[in-house]
Amino acid sequence: MPDNPVSTISLVLLWTSLVLLLLGVFPAWMGLRNGPSRARKARPAQVAELLSLLDSSSGHALDIDWMRYKDVAKQELIDHAAARGWRYAGQRQADHTWLLSFTFDSGPPPEDAAARLADELTLAEVDATGRYVIDADQYRSLPGHEQREVITAAGWEPVSGMTAPSEFLVVTKPDIELSDGVGEPKLVGIRPHEFRRNPAVVERARRFQQEHGIDPLAPENLDDLRRRNNRWLKRFLAPAVLSGLLLAAGPFPLVIGMTEFDSPAAVSTGWTMLAVGTALGLIAAWIRARRRQEIGAYLKLLPELRRIHAKTGPHDVRPGN
Repeated sequence: MPDNPVSTISLVLLWTSLVLLLLGVFPAWMGLRNGPSRARKARPAQVAELLSLLDSSSGHALDIDWMRYKDVAKQELIDHAAARGWRYAGQRQADHTWLLSFTFDSGPPPEDAAARLADELTLAEVDATGRYVIDADQYRSLPGHEQREVITAAGWEPVSGMTAPSEFLVVTKPDIELSDGVGEPKLVGIRPHEFRRNPAVVERARRFQQEHGIDPLAPENLDDLRRRNNRWLKRFLAPAVLSGLLLAAGPFPLVIGMTEFDSPAAVSTGWTMLAVGTALGLIAAWIRARRRQEIGAYLKLLPELRRIHAKTGPHDVRPGN
């Protein structure tokens, strides 16, 4: 490293510029930053232009180039058109266009987004984490407050805020225990309503029920599994985290006390931290062993069911389909 402060500062600025270039300018130049954030900014103007086109159009037929409104979901575009009397009739693609065809019908509009959302939630069932994931693009024409009203009226509630557009809406049933991929990754990707349509998964679940006395795909059993897993997780985290901190920090006062400063107090503090960290680690291991004894077989089965379904079953099956 140069001794000249000016050279040092210059090197720091050079490296900082290179990092910013790699993280910002280069991805944008490659087109990698044209993601959801850009779409969120472009969508309102595109929706306004689309509504203006629909309101000003006349006649009995209308073709809309979807590429002019590429940040507006197809179903949202169809819903906006239907609310103004334009019924979707089909599509055709050319080199640089994607034409959606509509015909005018002054009769009652077809089922709107609110009714479709209510119908989906009537048949919906939470996954193994306690959540149900809705494709937001199917209901983008419905304002956020109306989405919440439909969700609440159907007996569900949002898991997180719905103030900003996102790819999915995540909801759950009141009083259902939630889990996540951090607390227990084995619960992720388990969709009971879909798995029960797969004979291979059903057969494996039946054998597990014969061995352990519970149906692993029953919603009430999965809810009980989440409750017990969360309870064990809460017991495990405190001693595990404290153990890790103490075992990581304990050697420092021990080494310092035995070398540079020759401090018995520092040595004693280091040994105490290591001893307490070890004790807490043993407690955490005991809690983990008890958890494995209680729900380990159930948790071990879930990834197996997921693998079986991935190999043998239909995918992306929505309720009622």
